[in-house]
Amino acid sequence: MIGIIIEVLLSYVLLRIFEQKNLIVLGFTPVKLRLPQILSAFLLAAALCALDKWKDALLTHIEWNLNPLFTLGMLGIAFWWVLKAVLYEDLIFRGALLYIANRKLGEKWAIILSAVCFGVYHWFSYGLLGNPVMMIIVFIVTGTAGWIWAWSFVKTRSMALGFGLHLGYDFTEIVLFSKGPLGKQLLVSVQSSQYHQLIGLASLISFILPFLLLNILSYLLIRYCVKKQTAY
Repeated sequence: MIGIIIEVLLSYVLLRIFEQKNLIVLGFTPVKLRLPQILSAFLLAAALCALDKWKDALLTHIEWNLNPLFTLGMLGIAFWWVLKAVLYEDLIFRGALLYIANRKLGEKWAIILSAVCFGVYHWFSYGLLGNPVMMIIVFIVTGTAGWIWAWSFVKTRSMALGFGLHLGYDFTEIVLFSKGPLGKQLLVSVQSSQYHQLIGLASLISFILPFLLLNILSYLLIRYCVKKQTAY
């Protein structure tokens, strides 16, 4: 939480120094517009992530069982953890720095810069240094997501859509399906007697597919369902 507070303060300082603006340019107002954007993006990403887990269950014959030890208190703690993690990343890559880059470099280069930085960041967050094949794959899929979400910021003049997509996918992945640093959460995977592990190309496709679909659906949402705003 301290990190986010520092980010917010630095964002304010940078906006004041370089653009004589304040945090309102990050676009979380008006609430009656931004809240539906966050919610719709959240639900879209969450549904896609859940569909991917259903795909895994069909292909590998794993089963998803409710964790009997999971409580509402754990849900609140886990949601708060994911919320902070997503907000931390979005403030870095699609916050004040993207706004300033857009004003100084133009939309095209600001979006490219944000996407490249987001892709490289995941080399470190995923611990991929020294694995060039996975570095390339992760850079492409996360960099593409970063490009689309940065584009949503430039088009809507708001962090809302990208934040909602990011939060929806990560919450579903980490909290609902227990895939992440928090360990066992709501649903826990159990290998059935018919379980078989995907290997080789099948495993690679299974890894890439949800990111690819998320990027495509995010693009379509932003391209056709969101109007471009011309002023911050």
